[in-house]
Amino acid sequence: MSENVPSAPGFPSVQFFSQPFGTLRPVVHQLKNGVSALPSTGGATSSRPVIPWNAIFKEKGILMLRKMLLVFALCGFATLGAQAQQEENTVEVFGGYSYLHFHTNPSTNLNGWEVAGQYRFRDWIGGVADIDGHYGSFSGGTSVSTYTYLFGPQISLPGRFSPFGHLLLGGAHLSSAGFGSSSFSMALGGGLDYSLKDKISWRVGQVDYLLTQFGGGSQNNFRFSTGIIYRF
Repeated sequence: MSENVPSAPGFPSVQFFSQPFGTLRPVVHQLKNGVSALPSTGGATSSRPVIPWNAIFKEKGILMLRKMLLVFALCGFATLGAQAQQEENTVEVFGGYSYLHFHTNPSTNLNGWEVAGQYRFRDWIGGVADIDGHYGSFSGGTSVSTYTYLFGPQISLPGRFSPFGHLLLGGAHLSSAGFGSSSFSMALGGGLDYSLKDKISWRVGQVDYLLTQFGGGSQNNFRFSTGIIYRF
């Protein structure tokens, strides 16, 4: 049905068309199925594809996810770089002179070297591997050499002057007059390091009670060391 609405003077009249709701049901059905059908003036229907909003939103979501993953990857690389920077100077190597008062019967004084490596788990604690060698002779002129191989924790107080203490366990070997002997060994002691530069320090002194057990007995020895530390 149609209805004429009077217009203002000088303008044509406007005609509105009305339809019962029942005639709109096919149109609603076609919209649900992805096609828009609109009645034309000739009574025929014209159809056009509906814009695939779901596909567009899905593609935009994938692009956003990729960007987020890229940002997270960049943040991860930055974190690894900061962690690597914080882990600088976690490995240090010590080398220097060592003196050993070998408490046998009779006792003797030996001179030699000591080399140690430390890996710092934190700035105040690390794991140490310590090797030394001392050489000399007994009062009768018989030559003697001793070696120790020790491992254990070391605690330090960070600073320009850095005191430290350690407990090291391992083994020892004695050679004298063509014969050799091995035993358990332990070092309990500490010392003081002084920082000269960023990666170089001077071990002012290290003092250890060094236990060995050659020949079925125990030798309560004294060890003193000094030298240079280099940090990687």
